[in-house]
Amino acid sequence: MDGLMQQQQAQPTPPAQQPAQQPNAKQQMLPKVLAAAQKLMYSEKTRPMFMRLLEGDGDKIDIASSAAVKVILTIVDETKGRIDGDVVPPAGVAIVGDVLDFMEKSEDIQFTADDTHKAVAMFLEKLQAAIAKGGDSMMKIPQPEMQ
Repeated sequence: MDGLMQQQQAQPTPPAQQPAQQPNAKQQMLPKVLAAAQKLMYSEKTRPMFMRLLEGDGDKIDIASSAAVKVILTIVDETKGRIDGDVVPPAGVAIVGDVLDFMEKSEDIQFTADDTHKAVAMFLEKLQAAIAKGGDSMMKIPQPEMQ
């Protein structure tokens, strides 16, 4: 009997069930920012203004990155800074992808992976410059309410 008791004690106890980790505030904010960007880009009220951001015969990658900067800065402005600064770059990168995708479909353009990388790099540079200027260069676009 003593041997059985020793065997039972030697067996490791199963790990306690850990509750699933709840997303933190930043993780919860990213989908909301992206939803706001989609509303801004595609809602009936703001779509014409978004379309004007895409006008021009210049470099399409430059146009896309500028549009993404204006979209993200408009959301930040309209939410009066309630968006954590750590959320802005990844949200903006996703918005760059959305803008490029939109341009591909609406203008029958094919962007390469290199084009996408260039657009993201340009976006990050322009975002940094706009923030350094205090956002003075951004175009105001009415923002639908974030839910």
